[in-house]
Amino acid sequence: MKLLAVIAIFFFATASFAKDSWPEAAKRSYVDRCTHSMQAQGLVQPKARSYCSCLAGGMESEFGTSEYETMMKAQPNPNGNSADKRLYEVVAACGKKL
Repeated sequence: MKLLAVIAIFFFATASFAKDSWPEAAKRSYVDRCTHSMQAQGLVQPKARSYCSCLAGGMESEFGTSEYETMMKAQPNPNGNSADKRLYEVVAACGKKL
């Protein structure tokens, strides 16, 4: 789950926070970086891209840019605080794509 936090940091370092939805270019960049990272860990490209696209979509839908700080402080934990649980649900749902 540390990878998720690192990936989120890379994404938000390049994101614009003008709207609640993620900017398309930033979202694509996030998915590309995430896919590359997951492949480096041994996941085949189609599954890596599917997983990373799911994460991006899930985090965008659940947190948007308006809850950036909340998401960045969250850890995917089913027993944690509200944000932790929300992030856990995104990660768990996307894990089914693996």
